Amino acid sequence: MYTFYDNDRVQDLAARFYQAGKITAVLCHATCLLLKVKLEGKLLVEGKTWTGFANSEEQYADEFVGKRI
Repeated sequence: MYTFYDNDRVQDLAARFYQAGKITAVLCHATCLLLKVKLEGKLLVEGKTWTGFANSEEQYADEFVGKRI
């Protein structure tokens, strides 16, 4: 997660993919990338619907298996 969050190169790559009309998707912890990718000063996700796991869901899964996953 931390690899993507503050990585300007990866953010720029995602922005360029999107601008080129390519399918642009992020999975699992890489969704944190969407918190930073900007196009023309606005977040790429502005006005879009996206989803991920809430902390409570992560905690529930950890408790279910009896360890942090």
